[in-house]
Amino acid sequence: MSLFLILGLLAYAAGSIPLHRFLGLSDFDAAPGLRPYLRSVLRFVLNVVKGVIIVEIGSLYGPALALATAYGVCLGHNFPIWSTFRGGTGIGVILGALVAFDPSLGLFALVSWLTTYYVYQNPTLAAVVAALATPLLASVLVLPISPMDLLPMTALVLFRHWTAVLMALTPEPQETEDVFREL
Repeated sequence: MSLFLILGLLAYAAGSIPLHRFLGLSDFDAAPGLRPYLRSVLRFVLNVVKGVIIVEIGSLYGPALALATAYGVCLGHNFPIWSTFRGGTGIGVILGALVAFDPSLGLFALVSWLTTYYVYQNPTLAAVVAALATPLLASVLVLPISPMDLLPMTALVLFRHWTAVLMALTPEPQETEDVFREL
């Protein structure tokens, strides 16, 4: 078995582990001392750290293996085998992988997500905009990976948010006043 496949599978396995449970916070969702937004922020930060660590381990063996570990950790986080393939949306893990590839690319993805969220107050739209904008910026930067290599992660974000994307693309029915109601 090649090192490429071994690291990819190990990254998948590591990506599918929910870090908050691995660190002994199994009752993380029911923690009375943490407010819901703090729990979400802590979970997001743990996912970013997970992505950074795993992709940095892969980058020790070169850019191709870093990319294999990035794909593996993202797929493992989104589709964990022991949770019947129902995992997270992968935004934190993908951000961590981008930070490991190039910190400026990760910073750009984070700023584009935060800006879109601030303007539209929609985290799904923010994730989609950041996922679409990041390969565009990567085409301008000099990176050890190609911008085309980021497209599978962009496709993964779009796939995980496809229902919200479809709802955003369909026009909402306009509320019309029923003129015959009073008759």
